[in-house]
Amino acid sequence: MRRDDVPVLIRRLKERYGEKYELYGSSENEQEGTGFRINNIPATFSVLCFGDIPIGRYDFQIESYPPGDYLYTGEKNLSGLLELIERYREPMDEWQSITFEAPNKWFKSFASLTGTG
Repeated sequence: MRRDDVPVLIRRLKERYGEKYELYGSSENEQEGTGFRINNIPATFSVLCFGDIPIGRYDFQIESYPPGDYLYTGEKNLSGLLELIERYREPMDEWQSITFEAPNKWFKSFASLTGTG
């Protein structure tokens, strides 16, 4: 069964972010998943929609950019995912408050690089 979840997500990202949206390790033709970046957010987003994942839900992970550390994994509906992406537009020192699931190691590394910790 063909699902429209990924094309709907891509369309909404293009509407919201325009040229700031870019595919990352993915293509426009994929139906079961996509990877993308939003310029000025030092993170990558990977989304899957297939198998046991309910229609209208997005299984995703957010990873640091450059890659190396996982920041968040979860499952949300479209509006929840778009809201979460917006929160990652906040300054990086605010990211740890987004979720308790985010690995502290990444924030310690960030703090040592920026002198904020």
